[in-house]
Formats: sequence, C-alpha cells, structure tokens
Amino acid sequence: LSSGRVVLHAVRATVLGKNLRYEPPQNKNTLGFWTDPADAASWTFSIHTPGKFDVEVVQGCGKGSGDALVEVSFAPFKAEESSPPIAPLKFTVKDTGHFQNFVPRSIGTVTLPTAGLWTVTVQPRSKPGPAVMDLQSINLSPVPK
Repeated sequence: LSSGRVVLHAVRATVLGKNLRYEPPQNKNTLGFWTDPADAASWTFSIHTPGKFDVEVVQGCGKGSGDALVEVSFAPFKAEESSPPIAPLKFTVKDTGHFQNFVPRSIGTVTLPTAGLWTVTVQPRSKPGPAVMDLQSINLSPVPK
C-alpha cells in the first residue's frame, strides 16, 4: 500500500530556461546555476488519491544569495477550462551557508482535487543575490483526514 507521498527529484525536472541545469555529482544531485530568475523547473507527477498535501522543498543557498522569492504552482496536466486555478505557494529562499548545504523546508499545503497527472512549476519572482538557490527535490506528503 502506497503512502501517497510524492518525491520529485531534481534529476527528473524539466528545465525551462538557459542557465538552470541538473548537476549530477553525488554531493550536489541538484538543480543549480539558477542565475537567471526567468529560468524555471517543472515536474509532471501522478496522484492516486486526491486531497491535501504538505509541500516541502529541499534547498540550499550560498552566503549572500538568500531571500529570493519563489513561487510553486500546481496545475492539472491537461487543464480543463472548468478547473479552478490553485493558488501558488510562495516561499523565501533561506541562506543555508553553502549551495550544497541542503535543508528541508515546509512551504505550506496544497489541495489537489482530482486523481491523475499534475504539473508543478518552480519559478523565481526575485533574485537579490548571485543565484536563486540549489533545489534537490520537492516532496508532497498527504495530510491525514
């Protein structure tokens, strides 16, 4: 029986942009080079049971690059016009002292009203330092009813 937990690893992301890329070394295993705030990353995933999910990002950020505002938005993979939009989650990147010093951070909850395929997109809204962050994964955990 599945726990319903969804783990979206950096290696599985679709990169949208020119600088952002997956960095495979074991100490990284992350989306890095996020130096252009126009760059974004997205994942397509499936849920079997609709409901409310706690959303966690696993991020690292070097000294002087913290405080970027980032938006995490969810949408049905094949959106129908009748689908009401889901309000995006927003978080401020935490300076963790080093880009490869990864910390899990809860950024809120999202309700996914239907089973099936979903897309999540991570898009910076600001970049006060040299880079936005390194992002290892996004994790969704079902909230018990």
